[in-house]
Amino acid sequence: MRLDTVKHAIPNACNNPCHEDKSIEWVIEWMDKWYPKRPKADPVEDMRGLARERNPKAVPELIRLSQDTSRGAAVRAGMVGFLGEFRGPEVAAALLKALDDPSAVLRAEAARSLSEVAWPAAVEPLKKRLSDPARIVRLNAAFALIKLGFLEVTDRYADAYDKTRQEYVAFLKEFPTVYETRVDFGAYFAVNGKYEEALVEYKNARKLRPESPLAHYYIGVTCARLGLFDEALAGFDEVLKIDPNFRNTRELVEQVRKLKGKP
Repeated sequence: MRLDTVKHAIPNACNNPCHEDKSIEWVIEWMDKWYPKRPKADPVEDMRGLARERNPKAVPELIRLSQDTSRGAAVRAGMVGFLGEFRGPEVAAALLKALDDPSAVLRAEAARSLSEVAWPAAVEPLKKRLSDPARIVRLNAAFALIKLGFLEVTDRYADAYDKTRQEYVAFLKEFPTVYETRVDFGAYFAVNGKYEEALVEYKNARKLRPESPLAHYYIGVTCARLGLFDEALAGFDEVLKIDPNFRNTRELVEQVRKLKGKP
């Protein structure tokens, strides 16, 4: 056991369930006696903690860990996923590198993160991934292109895009009770300008996981687009209750308040 229970509130096997009546300090004291040379910090968990706080200081280490081939693909993919919460050329460069990784899980996470980073130079590499042998990579590449505003593709990737987009929509319909799928379906409708349909999907997602900020966030964004300012502010209020630092929520609140104040 490292100090992750103290730093990141991660349960440990000593307190749970063997010594529930003992403090974490008691456990650490005995672990130090028995295993004085044990690792007492975990850079992966440290970065996860910083990334969850959306602290930009995490970016260099997230990039390093995402490219550390001594670690498993799942760990590296997790770092790639967190990079999607940040912006900048160094983030985009790392994601583009991950998009060519031999591991499908890294390529899939990179495509997903590029949908948030919205880097123009990612468009061509994402189009290439529309024919990736791994289905999840193809679907995430299509999702990223849709979020980047590509409702159609007219170049040499047109056939691959049309085929993968249909595959992607079919996939969304397959899992009506999965939170992430409902959020993604909402995003698909929103990008296509179908905000009422998008709002329905975001609200469906909210029912599935009300403790997650993402659906509340998109409900706020979509309601603002529809001119439902009170409902938008209510959605953003829920986001901030769950995560006070979630994305640009506070900025959006101010923008909606200004819009609401217009005659």
